[in-house]
Amino acid sequence: MTWNPDLPRDIDLYHGTLRMHVEAILRDGIRPSVGSFTQAYYLNPNLTPFVFAADIENIASCHSAIGGAIQSQFGISKQEAFSAAAICEYGAIVRINGQSCRMIWRPDDGSWNEEMLARFVQVEPGNYFSDQIVPATDPIVGHALIEFLNQHLHGSSLR
Repeated sequence: MTWNPDLPRDIDLYHGTLRMHVEAILRDGIRPSVGSFTQAYYLNPNLTPFVFAADIENIASCHSAIGGAIQSQFGISKQEAFSAAAICEYGAIVRINGQSCRMIWRPDDGSWNEEMLARFVQVEPGNYFSDQIVPATDPIVGHALIEFLNQHLHGSSLR
């Protein structure tokens, strides 16, 4: 992978996860992985392990990661997993300082060629990703998480 040093590094990025993982993330960083939800979604056993993050404009990616992880971890319906109650109880977002790591950004302008799309199949447009351990801080959980998502999700809210 090639890191693009021209990308802005002074922005905060966010990583959606389960609350049960926050202690280990704060201690050890976010480790590249392929979660069971991602593997099931892409139906591909050969996905490359990555750390994913989103900027504030694409925070919906964190919401999707949290809901998908809840659904996969607890075997509940999508509707229940994405509910405010489940996200409040089980979800978390941690902050990544863009200056503390090297994240690669997938543009959302359709500029990736077929080779890039095939190589990084699970990287969604607008997401940042890395194959390295990424340090994280400032967990957001509980009602603060619901307020944060409601403030930044465009056109939706959790109740």
